[in-house]
Amino acid sequence: MKKSWVVFLMAALLCGAVGAQSARRMQVVRVPLPRNAKAIAPRVAPGPNNKIYATWAQRNGSGFDVMVSCTLADGESWSKPLRVSDERGAAWAGHGEGPSLVVDRLGYVYLSWTDGRKGKSVLFSRSGADVAENMTKPVRVSDADASQCFQSLAVDERGTIFVSWLDERSGTPAIYLASSKDGARFDAVEASRGFPGVPCDCCRTSLSADGGRLWLAFRNNVNNLRDVYVAWSDDGARTFNYPTEVSPDRWKTASCPMSGPAVAVASKGQPLVFWWTASSLMGAPQLLLARSNDGGRGFGRPLTAMRPSATNNHPALAARGLDVVMAWEDTVGGRPVVRAQASDDGGLSFYPLKLGKDGETAVGRFPAVALDAAGKPIVAWNNEDETEILVAFPPRD
Repeated sequence: MKKSWVVFLMAALLCGAVGAQSARRMQVVRVPLPRNAKAIAPRVAPGPNNKIYATWAQRNGSGFDVMVSCTLADGESWSKPLRVSDERGAAWAGHGEGPSLVVDRLGYVYLSWTDGRKGKSVLFSRSGADVAENMTKPVRVSDADASQCFQSLAVDERGTIFVSWLDERSGTPAIYLASSKDGARFDAVEASRGFPGVPCDCCRTSLSADGGRLWLAFRNNVNNLRDVYVAWSDDGARTFNYPTEVSPDRWKTASCPMSGPAVAVASKGQPLVFWWTASSLMGAPQLLLARSNDGGRGFGRPLTAMRPSATNNHPALAARGLDVVMAWEDTVGGRPVVRAQASDDGGLSFYPLKLGKDGETAVGRFPAVALDAAGKPIVAWNNEDETEILVAFPPRD
C-alpha cells in the first residue's frame, strides 16, 4: 500500500470521515410481528405510491419463515405479514443472511432466500403489483444438489432477474449466478470460473444491476488473503470479466470473516463498494467505501474510512445518482448497535442519520438500506432480542 494512501486513511479516521452536517432525524416505526415472534436479518425496498416494503426471516422451530409486508409513507399502516416460504420453518438464515428483496417501479415484489431443506438451496418467488396478492410458488434457482447459500438478488430495467450465491457442488466454494426473464425458469452459470483463488465460504455475495451492466462484489480467498473484488457482466450474466481487486488490504487470515461487501451503482454508472477489513496494514479494523471512476477497471483511494468497535459489521449500501446511504453494525458498551450515514454528493461527504431517540445509534443488528425515488434514505434492522423489525425513514412533510 502506498504511503500516501495510509496517510489519507489516517486523516479520514481522525476527521471521522463525516462532514460537519448535524445528524438528520429519522422517523422509526415497528413492523407488526406476531406475539412472541423472533425475527432477524430484514431487507427493505421502496415501491411506487410512497410504499415501503420489508422482508425478514422469522424463527419457526429449528428453521425460519420468510415474511414480507408493506406500508404507506406514514409507516403506521403495515399490511398483514405474508409468509412466502412454502413450508413452515423451511427457510435458513444466519451470519447476517436473510431473504433478499427488490421492488420494481410497477410494484412487483421479488424475493430470494436460502432454503434449509436437503442441505440448503436457493429459492425465488415474485408477486403481482401488490404485496397483498399471493406470491408465486417458490422455485429452485438451481437444480444442483449442493450446499447453496449467501445469496443476493438484482432486477434490471428490462425485468431480468439475477440471483447469485455461494455453491459447493465441486467441493470448494464457487460463485454461481442465475438469470430469468419470467421468474419461473432460471439458467445458471459458474460466474467465478477462472477467477483467482476461491470465494470466502461464509461471506455474502452482492449484486447491483444498472444500465445493462450487472455488478458482482465478493470477498475472495487467495492463499488466505481475504480482500474484496468486483466483476461485471455486459451480456446478461452469461460471462464475467476478470475481477478487479477493490483495495490492496492484504488481510491474511485462515478463517472466513463472515462479512461480505456491498456494491451499488452511483451517478454516471460508477460502482461503489463498502466493506470491512481487519488488515494489519490499516492499524485497526476498518470500514471502507471506494468508488471506481473508470467503469470498474480500478478503484482509487477510499472515499471514507471508519473504525467500528464491532467485527463482522454486515455493511449495507444503496445508491441512486448522487444520493448514497450506508449502514453497519457496531458496539457501544458491549451491546450491538446500528449506525447509518447518507450523502447527497456521491459519497464525497456524509452526514449521520439519527436512528435512536437520543442519538445516532439504535440497539440492534443486521442493518439494511435503500433509497426511495426522491433519494431519501431508508434503514431497517432487528432489535437486540430479535422481537422487533424496525424501519427508519425521513419524516414526511
